[in-house]
Amino acid sequence: MANQTHGGNINYFSKKYKIPERKIIDFSANINPFGLSPITKKAIQKSVKSVIHYPDPKAESLRKSLAEFHNIDIKNLLIGNGSIELIYLLSQALKPQKTLIPVPAFSEYELAAKINGSKIFFTSLSEKEDFSIKKNEIMKLIPKVDLVFISNPNSPTGKLFSPEDILALIKKGIDYKTIVVIDEVFIDFVINFERFTMIHRAIRNKYLLVLRSLTKFFAIPGLRLGYIVGHKSLINKIGLFSYPWNINSLAQVAGRAALSDYNYMSESRKFIENERVFLFNKLINIDSIHAYPSSTNFILCKIIKKKSDELPRSKLRGINFLKKQNTASCGELTSRPAKGGINAKKLTEYLGKKGIMIRDCSNFRGLNDKFFRVAVKKRRENLKLVSRLKEILL
Repeated sequence: MANQTHGGNINYFSKKYKIPERKIIDFSANINPFGLSPITKKAIQKSVKSVIHYPDPKAESLRKSLAEFHNIDIKNLLIGNGSIELIYLLSQALKPQKTLIPVPAFSEYELAAKINGSKIFFTSLSEKEDFSIKKNEIMKLIPKVDLVFISNPNSPTGKLFSPEDILALIKKGIDYKTIVVIDEVFIDFVINFERFTMIHRAIRNKYLLVLRSLTKFFAIPGLRLGYIVGHKSLINKIGLFSYPWNINSLAQVAGRAALSDYNYMSESRKFIENERVFLFNKLINIDSIHAYPSSTNFILCKIIKKKSDELPRSKLRGINFLKKQNTASCGELTSRPAKGGINAKKLTEYLGKKGIMIRDCSNFRGLNDKFFRVAVKKRRENLKLVSRLKEILL
């Protein structure tokens, strides 16, 4: 099973490198760089006193806001304490005997399926084609499984699959009564997301579920807020395994406020689109990096070569060396990196000492120790990342 490690653990990072949190630039968590919208922040501040009372046990007001936002019936929605809670709930409620996961993918799909007794099948996305989906291969496997997880855009690759490919898989699911779960957690960052979302198909299809999140796009990861859209019968079945008061008062308030801030949504998409193109172009100009095209707010990278098996001394200041070659303490780089050159773990350590967090992707099933991922942030931060990467990789 893939190692269940995620980005964004800024508290651990601060203690490990003895750097104050305020001085850390976190590229490991894919959160909107705009931060809280003024409307959402004000709503939270006004509602602080509400924490002395129990929250609405079913988050009815938030469900209504979400239903109006998507123009669907409230009965087609279930809200969770982050989308991750819903991944576990649907595996528990639907009890698939066999689950299919195209990899690389979010590691919690695998763990949720496994702890609920499902046998797991994997199929690989096409790295040679920038992790495109192997539609025909998946379609051949759908008749053999009960449930399929597909993230669109994919995490960790950022690849956005075409509506035609997704619809073909959904149709195959209907034909063989296989439930297809489309994880659209990152779709809000896509400029023309309306063309790609499957929400309005899910409400009419008993074999389709769509996962969404307010956490990342609205920059409220500390409040945890996700939801699932599907046919009423599926939502009712999964809802039986939910528990009351799972959405805290401030999360409910923040969610309602966030959904009203259309200017924030529009400006965020434009900004991230422009900054992603800027960062991508900077990354591909570093000889030792292959950056994969992305449609969302992060970029997957692969360390592909080094010009020398020994880092120039001018690049190694501040790094402590051990006497033995190819040996490092606490991930520190040696003067002669291990065979094959620097990997994602070493790069993560080097940048960590500089107060920069990136996501080592070596623990994703289907990737190796050369892969890492970076979030799209503001220009000054992106330039600092590029500068530091050049120091170690050029």
